[in-house]
Amino acid sequence: MANYTGKLPIELIEALSKTAEIHQVPENKIIEKALSLYLEQINRVEA
Repeated sequence: MANYTGKLPIELIEALSKTAEIHQVPENKIIEKALSLYLEQINRVEA
């Protein structure tokens, strides 16, 4: 598995942190799922 380092707006970081805390899941799992869903949507539109 590869690592990714990037910058996100502070508002997005805060929302991510709050969501991870509420749902008791790691932040990287939320990012992983969100990116996966986004890419699936793009692929559906392009197909």
